[in-house]
Amino acid sequence: METYEVDNGCKIFSWCPDANKEISEHKEHQTAYEQMEIIAKLPYVRHCAMMPDSHSGYDMPIGGVVSCDNVVVPNFVGKDIGCGVGLIRTSLHKSELEDEQKRKKILHSFSRSIPVGFNHNSQKRTNELKSSFEEKTEYIVDKTIGDISKVYNPIGDFRKEFASQLGTLGGG
Repeated sequence: METYEVDNGCKIFSWCPDANKEISEHKEHQTAYEQMEIIAKLPYVRHCAMMPDSHSGYDMPIGGVVSCDNVVVPNFVGKDIGCGVGLIRTSLHKSELEDEQKRKKILHSFSRSIPVGFNHNSQKRTNELKSSFEEKTEYIVDKTIGDISKVYNPIGDFRKEFASQLGTLGGG
């Protein structure tokens, strides 16, 4: 294991011997180490680690681990597997989740209600979401398309994909 000191940040513990030598697959992307160094400087980050297979992701290294203080950062789970991560206030209490039967019932209701994998929104639901959130989604789409045009874009028609996956657990 190697330890990297980061100016104005927490240390990075690395089991990835070439983390600081990695060459990104796309010139526009940062290396895994560069990504982790930026993350290590965030004020709420307390611990950063890179596993042996770490490699660059979009903003967070794949194979990176980050511990935060009083903050949930879905992107730190990874954009590929973090698509279902969200922090949502509910009326549920911790005690309700301790009961296994209630917990299964709640999870079952989620899986019935939220499209998963390549089961994107139906055209009807897509139209309803566009109608309800058009102003907000247009802002996000326009901002993202501007950012995507500067880097590698594996998504294709972002405007179409955004609408078909809004409110789902994603499908690539």
